[in-house]
Amino acid sequence: MTLAVAAAAAAVDVVDHAVAEIGRGRPVVVHGGTEGAVLVAAAVGIEPATVAFLVRYGSGFVEAAAPESLLDALDLPPASGRSARTVPFDAATGVSTGISATDRARTLALLADPSTRPEDLTRPGHVVATATRPGRIDTAEAASALTALAGLGPVAVLCTLLDEESGELLEPVTAGAFARVEGLVDLAVTDLITR
Repeated sequence: MTLAVAAAAAAVDVVDHAVAEIGRGRPVVVHGGTEGAVLVAAAVGIEPATVAFLVRYGSGFVEAAAPESLLDALDLPPASGRSARTVPFDAATGVSTGISATDRARTLALLADPSTRPEDLTRPGHVVATATRPGRIDTAEAASALTALAGLGPVAVLCTLLDEESGELLEPVTAGAFARVEGLVDLAVTDLITR
């Protein structure tokens, strides 16, 4: 077996493991995109405890990754100009201030629900979404691909990991160490390209 073949097989294995974890409702670590290293979970069925975990260990800024066509259908336009990030939003019902882990979990699950209509969301709010776009390979697309491979649709949840001391984006090596300590799968955006 050549080194290249072995590397490709390892990437497939880590992607399969990550997809299985996403399917179980557990977050995974994805690194190598413009967002640095991020925690990723599926929006479908997301629990408040998972949102709380993302907030605790991530930057606190929880966002969704979703196809641009879905965001357009829900009347969630870009926050400015050609930005991939939308205006912030909340669930219109079933939330209090919108900021709690329970409220954000409801909003994220609602975004992933095919029956959700534009009027089911209020603007402004406490969750933003990043539009995934065909042909672009970055953190949002990797997150969305993982949830889709898990059979949970294309809406993912992500939160950027920051270095506790410097506040800078977490380097891949440090992200890998964090993943090992927390018992999480760690994979690179490029691992999904071999899939």
